[in-house]
Amino acid sequence: MDNNQKDLNQVIRQLKEKGIVVEKTKSRKDIWKAVSSKAMPNMTLRLQ
Repeated sequence: MDNNQKDLNQVIRQLKEKGIVVEKTKSRKDIWKAVSSKAMPNMTLRLQ
């Protein structure tokens, strides 16, 4: 569990660098929803 928390914190830090603010109280599902809605279009563009 401790390792997962570290990973989650790292993800939150990376999102902040990209301008996506995530509250620590948010659940993982909410965080991934925010990630997929904002980060995925950029990623799919890079893949093409």
